[in-house]
Amino acid sequence: MTGKIAVLGAGAWGITLADMLTAQGHPVALWSRNGETARQINEEHRTPILKDIPLRPELSAFTDPARALDGAAAVVSVIVSHGLRGFLRSVSGAWPLGVPVLSASKGLEEHSCKRMSQVFLDELDGLTPEGLAVLSGPNLAGEIARRKPASTVVACPGSATAAFFQSLLHSEIFRVYTSRDVLGVELGGAIKNVVAIAAGMCTGLDLGDNAAAALATRGVREISRLGARMGADPETFAGMAGYGDVFVTCFSRGSRNRGLGEEIGRGRPPGMAIAEKRSALEGVHTVTALCELGRRFSVPLPISETVRRVLFEDLPAREALGVLMGREAKAENV
Repeated sequence: MTGKIAVLGAGAWGITLADMLTAQGHPVALWSRNGETARQINEEHRTPILKDIPLRPELSAFTDPARALDGAAAVVSVIVSHGLRGFLRSVSGAWPLGVPVLSASKGLEEHSCKRMSQVFLDELDGLTPEGLAVLSGPNLAGEIARRKPASTVVACPGSATAAFFQSLLHSEIFRVYTSRDVLGVELGGAIKNVVAIAAGMCTGLDLGDNAAAALATRGVREISRLGARMGADPETFAGMAGYGDVFVTCFSRGSRNRGLGEEIGRGRPPGMAIAEKRSALEGVHTVTALCELGRRFSVPLPISETVRRVLFEDLPAREALGVLMGREAKAENV
């Protein structure tokens, strides 16, 4: 057992991680922006966010982030990408100094194109790359909350921090691997949501499994090309944060981003579909920054660019298929 762990963010993944850590005997303080969610966790030990799956009664939730952070021996952040910088600025004075941090958010900051680890290092004085790990993998919160087995990867240039979070999270139902490739793991976790929107559009358009499988495979190729140009380890994209995360997000009906794409493929206007979703859609917030990174590093990202046009430039989903299929023929590894 370690000291108190602060988990920041009470979406489905944040609650699941907090409950997992509680189940392994760690005292956990979960911060929720929503007072009703905190009340449900504390008094009813369940919440509709996780379809009322029973939670451990030992898990405590707070609406004041300073209370969750007070005395924490480690911090796990599951704050949405577009809200992370503002949140960190609001709590910087209460942040516990010198404790290991794990970022479990997946996405890129829209205006800066920065990864979540870069935002952390920008905003928190004293935090070093060696003390900051990132987590990504094929991790659907609903399945893990139901105690179904899954695997993930924790990446950090500091082996001690990676090993710390590996030991904290590893269990008989959650297998945790370690890596030093923070860049690759974060890129994989960011782009997979964009590819999942495209895969969902395939389903909504009734294009068949062949098209969806080809799209997911080429989506990993986009990650690999961009990651290699930026300096990531190519092998990362053949692992949990690459193929693993892309495939589960593209093909699971529990995937929010895939579900959005499916609605758009069936003819729902993107703006309306996005507005009606109550949960975070990281692919929507990431795609513009991702395409900008492609331009900066001169890496073509045809799937990501097509999704961006569908979401923000009124390109009809069915025409998007023609855009992708009409590209010039080439060798597969180009």
